[in-house]
Order: sequence, then C-alpha cells, then structure tokens
Amino acid sequence: MVSILRNGFAESGPKLASSNDLFVKQSNGVLHYKDAWQANPDDVETAVRRELSAENLHGTKGYEELSPGKLKLLKNFLDYLRNQKISVTLLLTPYHPEIWKHVLSHQRYHIILQAEKKIHEIGENKNIQVTGSFDPGTYGLQQTDFYDAIHINYKGVEKIVHTGLN
Repeated sequence: MVSILRNGFAESGPKLASSNDLFVKQSNGVLHYKDAWQANPDDVETAVRRELSAENLHGTKGYEELSPGKLKLLKNFLDYLRNQKISVTLLLTPYHPEIWKHVLSHQRYHIILQAEKKIHEIGENKNIQVTGSFDPGTYGLQQTDFYDAIHINYKGVEKIVHTGLN
C-alpha cells in the first residue's frame, strides 16, 4: 500500500496470531482474518461503533495534506513499472458505508476525497487504469462486504473487480 498523505502510515511489524486473535498480519501489512470474524455481522457493527467513537479515524491522525514528495515517488514508481513492461492497475478500496458517511460529514477528512481525485488524475495522465473508489456506494457495498470498519473482504473486492467500473 502506498500512502500519498504527508505523514504516511505508521510502521508496524508482523503480528503472529494466537488462538484469540482475529487476524494474522504479515510483515508486508497484509491482513488474513479468521473465517469466524465475518461470520457474525454484529462484530462488524461493533468495530464500526468503536471506530466512530475514536478521536481520529484509523490511519488519519495528522494527515491534512498530500505529500508532493510521496506523489513524485509514486509517479516515479509507476513509470518504472511501465518501463519494465509491467501492467499496472491502481485499486482503491472503499471504506465501510458508515465510516464513509462520517468522512463526508467532517471537513477534516476531506483529504481522503482529495487523495482519490489525485490518484485518478495520475492514472489518467499516465494512462493507467484506476479501479475502485473510497466511496462504498459506487459499488453498492454493504456491511457484509467488510471485515471491520476499514477493511473490505473478498466478497466486496469481487464486487469491485467484476463491475468493471472505473
């Protein structure tokens, strides 16, 4: 995942699952949730309520502007991949519908809207496909399409990929 926000994402090391953990986090940041996590929609609702009660939405503390340096790094990386004849598609994964309503209703989170617009602009300028959106309404996503307040599940990703919307 590439962050184009000025402060980026906090570094975190691998998290090994114990019998009580809901997920395993690989060192590259990929989360693998246990099947039981999605089996109970009440767990997702609980995660959404917890997220909405936090001072800042997950991953947004201090992010008030896009980073010109990180944007340049992203563009250079995309150029490198294209020069290596690697096909590139940028995928934007949506927020949970309740979290998205919160984003839209609070000015301090509108940097997320700017980030999406910038990613589409980069894709257009470099002739790179951009699939997805931070807006779950674009794909008719519901609570059952999310593992928690922030992370879309495989069912939700399939809805994005199979719609062909860009």
